[in-house]
Amino acid sequence: VSPWSTCEVASSAVVLVSIGTTVLYAAFNKNLLGFAGSSAAEVSWVLNADTIVYATMLIPAGGIADKFGRKKIFMLGVLFFLVASLACGLATSVIWLICARVLQAVGAALLSPASLSLILEAFPQSKRAVAVSSWGAVGELAAALGPGLGSFIIDTVGWQWAFYINIPVGLICMWRGITVLKESVNPRD
Repeated sequence: VSPWSTCEVASSAVVLVSIGTTVLYAAFNKNLLGFAGSSAAEVSWVLNADTIVYATMLIPAGGIADKFGRKKIFMLGVLFFLVASLACGLATSVIWLICARVLQAVGAALLSPASLSLILEAFPQSKRAVAVSSWGAVGELAAALGPGLGSFIIDTVGWQWAFYINIPVGLICMWRGITVLKESVNPRD
């Protein structure tokens, strides 16, 4: 299996995280209108909960992946992210949506450092800079496209689809991850 296949799987998961983080930025007012009786402060937690939990979990998630297996934790993170995306789209209250976003952030935090570790493990030292640069560029491009994509999706089919769009990409990522990725752990653990 080519190391670029590993990079492709890891990068597709990072696309999920990057778009998932930014897709609602332009949709704040649409979300507010979708939940009658919810204040702007309550709805702001749909964005804040994701950001806070993701940032808080990144360092511990990297250690968890090193200890228990990078492929295993990566795949678990993608699964959490997918289940949470479905739960977000099905949310009937702002509290439900916030809780689902917390789960989505946990999944994102689990898969992010594991994806980078999988890439580092797959490539020889001489090719790592190019591979990591590619992985980072894909994530940044997805983050830049997220708000515009979110506005388009929300205006055409509704805010729920900002989450449902993750499901086909995530399922492909899961399938490719099962078939392509190799397990690795930190040899010092």
